[in-house]
Amino acid sequence: MKLHWGNYIAIFFACFVLFILFLVYKTFSINTELVTEDYYAKEIAYQQKIDKLANTQQLHAAVEIIQTADSIQFIFPEQYADSNVSGKIRLYRPSDISKDLELPILLSNRKQNYSKSLLSKGSYVVHIDWQGNTTPFYTEEKIYIK
Repeated sequence: MKLHWGNYIAIFFACFVLFILFLVYKTFSINTELVTEDYYAKEIAYQQKIDKLANTQQLHAAVEIIQTADSIQFIFPEQYADSNVSGKIRLYRPSDISKDLELPILLSNRKQNYSKSLLSKGSYVVHIDWQGNTTPFYTEEKIYIK
């Protein structure tokens, strides 16, 4: 059976419509998450973050992040060993917001350990927003959990 050229045009348009419908389906099935729900408010308060970064640059030593086989260790500057350090550590997972983790800073001898069992393998951005001797600081570093 030989097809007429009109049949080929109909088949082409049908395939084209199916392809467009497939693209529309894939577009709506992609998960688009915001980094944060209140990004406008955080943008307004960005000057405070700039001030904290300036304070951090004036430190003699920054917060060290060391990965061991089963934990992540945060070592704070020695000049704040005896002071009251408070704040939070946020482990931000760019690829999946459900895997983000926010932890309070509870130091023991300038150090704080977190088990890697709380985290999945992959890339994280560590945001350390802390305060020592009433001076605010902010540190940000990328890490990869193996």
